[in-house]
Amino acid sequence: MSLDKFKKFLEQKDPGEYDYEGDMAKTQLRAMIDQAQDLIDEFEDNENLPEWCQNKITKAADYIKDVYSYIEGQEKDDDDDETQNEEKDPRLKRAGVSGFNKAKRTPNHPTSSHIVVAKQGDKVKTIRFGQQGAETAGAPKKGESARMKAKRKSFKARHGKNIAKGKMSAAYWADKEKW
Repeated sequence: MSLDKFKKFLEQKDPGEYDYEGDMAKTQLRAMIDQAQDLIDEFEDNENLPEWCQNKITKAADYIKDVYSYIEGQEKDDDDDETQNEEKDPRLKRAGVSGFNKAKRTPNHPTSSHIVVAKQGDKVKTIRFGQQGAETAGAPKKGESARMKAKRKSFKARHGKNIAKGKMSAAYWADKEKW
């Protein structure tokens, strides 16, 4: 997004509601850029990182992408606004989720542990994923057992092709939410 587009976005906001948030955001983003560059310089391509580090980097990238998508989306007409589409889509209410691409646990479902209404471009699909009651490795933890590390690695190896298909596959969501 260009600086002009960002300024135009900021001008559209109610001046009474916003109070130098743009300056705060720019300061934080500059600090993130500096720290990210230091990390890039620190890591070798073939270096192994603890899985918790990999997860934090992935989350940070996801969060920044979400803000970027939000800002970009503000430039579209109101008819194209994602929020309006979410309010009108009955699949979200039926699934009991708060929005597109927001997974939710389903403890009372007989077979699947989670549900998500996935959206990629114009495609929308309700996906149930995860085996109810299955013991997963979950997010990596400090001092995690070798058994759990092997279990996570095995899942990713078995389902790698389907995970790579993206948001419209159950494996993608299982990997993101459970592994």
